[in-house]
Amino acid sequence: MSVAVGALAIDDGDSDETTTRLSIRPALLAGTPPDTLVAAGVLVGDRVTLTYKEISTGDLSQETTYITEVADPSAPGADFLCTVYPEITSTTHEGFTHRIPSWVIDRTSVSFALREAKSMTDEAQALKDLVANYTVDSSTAIDNVIAALVEQGMDRAVDLLLDGEIEEFFGMDMSDSSYAARAKAAIQTAGQLLLED
Repeated sequence: MSVAVGALAIDDGDSDETTTRLSIRPALLAGTPPDTLVAAGVLVGDRVTLTYKEISTGDLSQETTYITEVADPSAPGADFLCTVYPEITSTTHEGFTHRIPSWVIDRTSVSFALREAKSMTDEAQALKDLVANYTVDSSTAIDNVIAALVEQGMDRAVDLLLDGEIEEFFGMDMSDSSYAARAKAAIQTAGQLLLED
């Protein structure tokens, strides 16, 4: 008796009749709207219901598992190689007696959440790349202000200006416009407190 193969439960080599490896054939999506699952592919978190057919008797049984990892197909229309949990009955171990003629994939809330998280991660990476490559034309007026501040020893004021801390920059006075002056003022305050005790 010939049984069409819609998926293979590939033996994982651990000497039992179960496996965590599944190869899904997208070309055999009978009864599924053509653009739905083939275009979306197989996602981590998807629930897969496999229909097993016993080769000699033709008896049907079902097993349900979840996709925990998926490798992209090597070419359009190629099999999706997946890792699943819980383990399923292998169809490639020595002395196998079953084939998987059909399967059904259901999207779960985990599938949707992971897909959204990946989308957000991709967008965040694009933004990070944009910021990393962002440059601003230099301004001679700003360069002159920075040079004047450096010349006056106002290194803290330069750092605040370059960091965009404009409000704090304009709120400074001479005693906290440099790190040295700020440290000196802090030491004097500490000394006065010690003398008062």
